[in-house]
Amino acid sequence: METQILKQCRKCGQDKSILQFRKQSAAKDGLKPYCTPCDDQIAKDRYNANKIQITSKIREWQKKNPKKIKKYRWRWKIKQEIKENNEPKEANLN
Repeated sequence: METQILKQCRKCGQDKSILQFRKQSAAKDGLKPYCTPCDDQIAKDRYNANKIQITSKIREWQKKNPKKIKKYRWRWKIKQEIKENNEPKEANLN
């Protein structure tokens, strides 16, 4: 019989299995203080509160790094072709 290790979520206050917490190397126990659903909600709330700043930073980075964007888009396109056809048009993904 296995015993389940429980941890209390700081946001919802429920005791949950440690399998329901994401990893965080800086924490003493190696896990985030929030369970996965609460952590997801915190991230969504943070994004919605700072949407303009986040999107402007992304656009700024994209303007400064057009070669990287082109490479990312090219890799994404190849991956989509693999999903659709089970064969890439070009085998080299680098």
